[in-house]
Amino acid sequence: MGHGILKNDLGNSRGDLKEVMNKFHLLLNRIYDSIRQQETQESRKVIQRFNIDLFENVKRKITIYALKLTLQQYYRLQEPAVLEDSVKLSDYTHRYTTALGLSYAYDIKYRLDHNKRLKLVDFHGHWRYDQ
Repeated sequence: MGHGILKNDLGNSRGDLKEVMNKFHLLLNRIYDSIRQQETQESRKVIQRFNIDLFENVKRKITIYALKLTLQQYYRLQEPAVLEDSVKLSDYTHRYTTALGLSYAYDIKYRLDHNKRLKLVDFHGHWRYDQ
């Protein structure tokens, strides 16, 4: 596929090496710009999903994957059985934090009950963008 794009962009160019290099450079810039634009659009969509006060301090600072995993824990609190009795949350949650370095449903419930937000320290360093 990449070869075809390059071949189409260069055409039947029989120009000097500088002309070929310039065309190649322009092609790479267009591809890069296209990827960045797609990434920005996807980032906006994902960030909208985390438009919950709980995530306010960590959006754009923690990887999207880690935020998705934490959001899953948040949604576990919305399950009817858990809403009825939070003791029904499974016991694996402590291991979840130890293994993944992420907040688990009990911690999220505590924060919601006490009107607190997640903080950067609640995420292991490998989930942060700046690490």
